[in-house]
Amino acid sequence: MRTIRAMGLVFVLMLAVMAGATVGWAQTGTTSLRGTISDKSGAVVVGAKVTLANPAQAFQRESLTGESGQYEFQAVPPGTYVLTVEMAGFRKAEQKNLQLLVNTPATMNVTLVIGAATETVEVTAQAEAINTADATLGIAFGESQVKQLPMEGRNVPDLLTLQAGVVYTGNRDDISLADTRSGSVNGARSDQSNITLDGVDVNDQVNGTAFTSVLPVTLDSVQEFRVTTTGSNADAGRSSGAQVALVTKSGTNNFHGSLYEYHRNTITSANDYFVKQAELTSGDPNVAPKLIRNIFGGSVGGPVMKDRLFFFANFEGYRKREESSVVRVVPSDALRDGVIQYQCQTLANGNPDTVSCPGGTVQGMSGATYTVQAGNYALNNTQLIAMDPLGIGMNSVVKTYFNTFPHSNDQTVGDSLNFQGYRFRGAVPTNNNWYIARLDYKLTGNGNHTIFARGAVRNDVHSGAPYLPGTSPLQSNVDYSKGITLGYTAILRSNLVNNFRWGFTRQSIGILGNNDSQPFIFFRGLNDNETAANSSLAVTRSHDYQTPVNNFVDDISWSKSKHTYQFGTNIRFIRNPRKSFQNSFSGATTNSSGLNTAGIANTSSPLDPANNGYPAIDGSFGNSYNWPIVAMMGIVSEADATFNYDKNGNPLPLNSAVQRRWGANEFEFYFQDSYKVKSNLTVTYGLRYSLFSPPWETTGTEVAPTFNLGDWFQTRANNAAQGIGSNVDPAITFDLAGAANGRKGYYDWDLKNFGPRLAFAYTPGFSSNLLRRVFGDKDKTVIRGGFGIVYDRVGAGLLNSFDQYGSFGLSTQLTNSVIPSVATAPRVTGLNIIPQIDQNSQPFFPSAPQGGFPYTPPPDPFGLAIQWGLDSSIRTPYSYTMDFSVGRDLGKGFSVEVSYVGRLSHRLLAQEDLAMPLNLVDTKTGITYFQAARRLSELAAAGTPISSINAALVGSTAAYWQDMIAPLVSGDSYAYSPYCANPGGSTADPIQAVYDSFSCMNFNETTALWMIDQVGNDFSGNAGIAGTSGTNYYPTKLGPNAFFNQQFKSLYAWRSKGNANYHAMQVNIRKKMAHGVQFDFNYTFSKSIDIFSDAERVGPWSGLGGQVINSWDPNARRAVSDFNLKHQINANWIVELPFGKGKLIGKNVQSWMNAVIGDWQLSGLARLTSGFPVSVNNGATWPTNWQLGGGAVQIGPFSTGTTYNAAGTPAGSVSIFTDPNGATGIQAFRHAYP
Repeated sequence: MRTIRAMGLVFVLMLAVMAGATVGWAQTGTTSLRGTISDKSGAVVVGAKVTLANPAQAFQRESLTGESGQYEFQAVPPGTYVLTVEMAGFRKAEQKNLQLLVNTPATMNVTLVIGAATETVEVTAQAEAINTADATLGIAFGESQVKQLPMEGRNVPDLLTLQAGVVYTGNRDDISLADTRSGSVNGARSDQSNITLDGVDVNDQVNGTAFTSVLPVTLDSVQEFRVTTTGSNADAGRSSGAQVALVTKSGTNNFHGSLYEYHRNTITSANDYFVKQAELTSGDPNVAPKLIRNIFGGSVGGPVMKDRLFFFANFEGYRKREESSVVRVVPSDALRDGVIQYQCQTLANGNPDTVSCPGGTVQGMSGATYTVQAGNYALNNTQLIAMDPLGIGMNSVVKTYFNTFPHSNDQTVGDSLNFQGYRFRGAVPTNNNWYIARLDYKLTGNGNHTIFARGAVRNDVHSGAPYLPGTSPLQSNVDYSKGITLGYTAILRSNLVNNFRWGFTRQSIGILGNNDSQPFIFFRGLNDNETAANSSLAVTRSHDYQTPVNNFVDDISWSKSKHTYQFGTNIRFIRNPRKSFQNSFSGATTNSSGLNTAGIANTSSPLDPANNGYPAIDGSFGNSYNWPIVAMMGIVSEADATFNYDKNGNPLPLNSAVQRRWGANEFEFYFQDSYKVKSNLTVTYGLRYSLFSPPWETTGTEVAPTFNLGDWFQTRANNAAQGIGSNVDPAITFDLAGAANGRKGYYDWDLKNFGPRLAFAYTPGFSSNLLRRVFGDKDKTVIRGGFGIVYDRVGAGLLNSFDQYGSFGLSTQLTNSVIPSVATAPRVTGLNIIPQIDQNSQPFFPSAPQGGFPYTPPPDPFGLAIQWGLDSSIRTPYSYTMDFSVGRDLGKGFSVEVSYVGRLSHRLLAQEDLAMPLNLVDTKTGITYFQAARRLSELAAAGTPISSINAALVGSTAAYWQDMIAPLVSGDSYAYSPYCANPGGSTADPIQAVYDSFSCMNFNETTALWMIDQVGNDFSGNAGIAGTSGTNYYPTKLGPNAFFNQQFKSLYAWRSKGNANYHAMQVNIRKKMAHGVQFDFNYTFSKSIDIFSDAERVGPWSGLGGQVINSWDPNARRAVSDFNLKHQINANWIVELPFGKGKLIGKNVQSWMNAVIGDWQLSGLARLTSGFPVSVNNGATWPTNWQLGGGAVQIGPFSTGTTYNAAGTPAGSVSIFTDPNGATGIQAFRHAYP
């Protein structure tokens, strides 16, 4: 019912606005001009005729000055104008070359001179260099800057970033979509910018990439643009970040055209640093990656009917033949020959143990010998066969697969012994064709009624780098987006203007994978992007989507006396049909963590060298041995089954594409008043209301939890504080949901998104000579301030997660129902053959569950259900934005402005684990699990033997385990785990019994807790610590599943739990074009703090690792934002050279000579920033949460500042640390405790 009422309210408001639609300029791509007419004595002139004209476009408007001498023109197309003022008894004033920029309110005050009306005073004018109308911050760029500034690949979005407070990481193919730092503006997340083209929404609705128009925009098609970085008025909205307005060129009464070709090639390119090092390592010549770019096209514009109908058209083609630096993980020569190496345990002084591990040589299966460095040890295949319970050793299928990889030439990824790097120049070709056209028509001869139409089409094909040289691209992207806009402007009276826009934009994207036909077995650490962000999955799947958007915009402006009233609406109907193979295939992984020993190194595994009389593996090298050993032996410990169903529970054909059609509707309304309180004080106030629907699946193929998971999570937290275990958690059930099913959606409508705005602009005038020298004459100094409440746009961006990961019962992912051992796990028999049974002929691959709804996910006794859920408590994030600035017009086109910018954000979306193991409180002592576990972890890290563990040594937290662990049955004792360091032993002390698992799983304490809570320390499936009797098990006194939820080990969800703050000082120094020089200089000194920095397009567990690690203490992640930059500088400049007709040199040359030497200029731009925050990873350890390892903990000072290290591993490697392996490098950090 609430949904129905909300929709009813929306449509009533829509009808009201459309019916009276006739009044503003939000993001309509227009501008405004205002000013005061006075005489030389300062007295205002009432009734003067003010005319604004652009003869090239047959544009003319007239107005009479009001009682305060004021005039105003609203909804003016950006361009260059002539302003004329006429009044009896005064000379006519004519201001030429008046440039009005988009969405930048301009002020032009005119002083009339007494004389005959037939006399004319001509002035070549520019509007005031400073904004004296409102509190908006941001620089508008005119046509000369757009066309003349040098841009990489002539990429318009790069221009949009030349503002204060804008984070920019570059325009490169190797920047991951999951890196969402670039485009953050003044503390807003990068997906919260809004971009309009000719007043219509052209945002990437799905990915929310900043400063990106889904329709083509070229330097030759853009007339100008403005970026409002903060302080936007009520007429701007959709999202809470920067507001970007782009305007397409129009034709004029004169024909103009252009032909262009830009060429860049490899001759002037330096080699990529990493490629060069790889080439030198492998003995290849130093050859830079190919870089060939051709940008060509043409434009033409002019009249179809003079003074009435104009056209403009632009075509641009882009051909790129480039190679990017690509690195993949490959097996070492030794590993593919049946030899695995490892680092031996270091001595107490930190030096390598060269006595037990003196180094030497080892022979591979081929007979080749390999050198082993002192401090390392190697096992050949003969030794591995003896260790393998099945007596197989290296898997023959895997060996063949390993030999398809090229030989290593790079040590920046992998472990340097078994998995190494291979870097190569990967071809990334691009073919783009863009088409843009615009028509403008004056319906009436006086121009009071005008319409325009603009269309744009793109046809883009981009191929990504291959997985390995000679293979097909991992992914290829095609973009066939197109759109059309119609606009109608009506000057109903000189003070009443209506501006209407309709736009239809259809984004059409296809991502083509390299395999949509077969399942695949992945090898952890080798081809599953585990070890480095630039090492990718060997197999990718295709998916595509279209996003048709109907956008209706209407703005009304009414000037009356000292007020300019504006109100209007912006309505968007968004649909998103999509098709994907990403969840269509089952798979399997060689994953050491999926074995019953949860690893190999330093466990009781038969493949642990220490259990076979060989030197022990150093703790820091554990996974660097674990992953390669199970890979080379082809031990498949994890089978991941995917089953897809329709909404009626019918299974979809195996390996077929999954299709959905999503929808979202967005409604916004606003009112504002710009009130000229005094001639030097303008106050702008207004209110914007935003109503964003929850996204829904239009065919009803949508599911959601049957109750609020936010409430469920809070109940778990309350229970934990009262000592109540997770075994009382209600089972989570999913059922059909959404408007198409007549039910609630993913979350409720948020009906309270009211956003007030308030701004002032004050130009003080001083009579004191001293103050006048400092602040200038009237209108030369402006003091501005603004405040607003702005709302994030949510919904469409969340669909990436909802669709792919939250479709329980529609797309079900199950993992093998048993935890195998090295002896029972199936072995690889083919890269595309997923094992169905284990070595004991027992079922290994999960069976398909029964379809239908309601659907309750089954219990998960083996810790493998790490899923993504939905929190229906989501509310719209909002921020308080503040700015205060002082600007000074220094004359001759120079201006300077110093600003404070602040942003306080609330209810930001963050990813949090709803099913995280409880931080259970012992109600007798008040001690929490984390307090108790941390102490055991500290003792284990110090190497404390189990025989020394007692209550006195452990301290006060010992009571936690004494109170929690079930007491022994008479005559029994707690058995140590057969898979840890003390097999066969036992104890009567519950502290020692728990310590046995925690020391075994040091820095993987989540696994230790799971052993006690669910599967037993003997992995028998009987929760608790095994008794020596062989029949008794001792879980906590609360029973099994006291800590872990029975259904999920992790259940991530977007939640409205984040907060952030941003504060900055910003300085802008600007010179408008005069005397052949124009420039902008922006400096930002800022700090941003938050809990979670990623944009909504980031899927579960991706991004920069900023997710909440500990759901019970989210503020532990509060730190500087991922996009925080303390210092930022950017600048751009255009300098005309003094050669040619009318210039200093050659001012009287003939036309042919002027064509040679004239109109040359120097232009450029520069960026300089401090560095982004850097985290030291905790490694593949899970002390707190089973999915996310978190960050390492700093324990000493570290030294940075170099990139090339003679002391690196290996020597000459790249690192931010001065001494990567020393006390000021990695040794300045430790693994995190629980």
